[in-house]
Amino acid sequence: MRSYGSSGKQGAAVEVGMAAGSEAGSGMRVAEVAWRLKMGKSEVYRLEMSEARETITLKKLRATAEAMGCELVYAVVPRQGTLEDLAGALETERRKHKRGRRKRLSGNDPTGS
Repeated sequence: MRSYGSSGKQGAAVEVGMAAGSEAGSGMRVAEVAWRLKMGKSEVYRLEMSEARETITLKKLRATAEAMGCELVYAVVPRQGTLEDLAGALETERRKHKRGRRKRLSGNDPTGS
């Protein structure tokens, strides 16, 4: 992972991606992560690159997190609002769809579909 400072320029102390959980967060260096994963430093860099490309597997990401003394938290969250808001909107949409289907099946659909 590349490191960025507050100015956004490469080479400063703050890192992004999984490396933020190691060097910046816990003080663990890539060599230590590699040792804990029983792989070379170049493989850790490849893992970081696959994370940046969004091609890393959850299995590898979980193992890397554990090697850094962390826990992988994987979540799907709504872009806006809360999960309850999303569930309510989906329920409303489902009910509308169900009413429309009933109308078509009963022959009361004014569109003739």
